[in-house]
Amino acid sequence: MARTVSVVGAVQKPGSITWMAGMSIVQAISTAGGLTPLAAANDTIVTRQQGEKPQRFKVHVGRIAEGRERDFLLMNGDIVFVPERLF
Repeated sequence: MARTVSVVGAVQKPGSITWMAGMSIVQAISTAGGLTPLAAANDTIVTRQQGEKPQRFKVHVGRIAEGRERDFLLMNGDIVFVPERLF
């Protein structure tokens, strides 16, 4: 089975990317071409299937990029959704 992570929403090149052990959310978003100008980086949601119910994590990607929070490590099969800002 392929080891992938999906990066969707307000990124330049949404889709599946190859997951590697130790991959962080910042690395995954960078591989997907980075954020679009309308990205709501601090409202990013990671969905992880563990057991019967998926787990959802809100990740503050903007704060991570500023060095104010620790990076978030991804697991094989995670889905990263970056929403657009509402004006």
